[in-house]
Amino acid sequence: MKINIKSIVSSIKLLPSGIKEHFKTIYNLPHSGKYFLLSILFFIVFLILTFPYDFLIKKKIYEYEGKTFRSIDIPGFDFSIFGETYIDNLNIVFNNSNELSCKNAILNIALNPVTLFLKNRLKSDFQFDSLKYITKEIEALININGNIDLTLDRQSGLPQQGSVKIILSDSVIKINSLSIPGPMGPMNLKIESINIQSGNLDSKITNGTISLNVFKLSGNDLSCDISGTIELSNITNNSKLNITVNLDSESSIIDQYRDLLGAYIKDNVLTLKIKGTLGRPELALNRADKNEN
Repeated sequence: MKINIKSIVSSIKLLPSGIKEHFKTIYNLPHSGKYFLLSILFFIVFLILTFPYDFLIKKKIYEYEGKTFRSIDIPGFDFSIFGETYIDNLNIVFNNSNELSCKNAILNIALNPVTLFLKNRLKSDFQFDSLKYITKEIEALININGNIDLTLDRQSGLPQQGSVKIILSDSVIKINSLSIPGPMGPMNLKIESINIQSGNLDSKITNGTISLNVFKLSGNDLSCDISGTIELSNITNNSKLNITVNLDSESSIIDQYRDLLGAYIKDNVLTLKIKGTLGRPELALNRADKNEN
């Protein structure tokens, strides 16, 4: 069987004109323009629905290993662009060896490739059940919900601008060791656990500094207002603290120390200043005659 090369070459030469005539025929059909626009619309919808958000989000998160945190494990991650996203058994180990874990988390992420990759912005409502935070000094088991709107630094992954709002409920904090300055030297407080019935946080982040506009914790064990700033650092322990805690003196956690702390209580308020860094906080009590300063 002989192959007619000239015939094949001739057919190839006629192919562009054939395609052109084919498109002319389609164009001359009734409502062809509408069908063309509709096909483009369906193609865009198809791209949105099939875009690999879950893979790209996890890839983005894992890029911060060794920067914002030492390691992260997300075995259960069920992402949805239109509904709720579910995360199971999240575990994060920070650079200072502190650990954060959560059995169940529900996120409603307002996310698309532009905000995630071009603007580096993360916006979401969230709910975390049995969120556990463990350090050498404390162990906290909390339940929270709220929303965030953050712009992240491309290099460090730390929040640079945005807001965080949190509502806290039915939580327990265990303190392994706590020492505060007293009238006769440091006082080692023995506090087995603190039950917090409710809490509310409203904060703003500007140029990498968190401002605690509203931060209230309520319960029989502890009732207080917290204000101040936290200047975030690439090294978590180096984040600078400038925080004031106004503690209701009727809180049961200081029952056995009320006589010793009497000189520091004014109008049923015990004021505690926290400065230094997250790794080495410096605590100081305000005397009653200095509480207004």
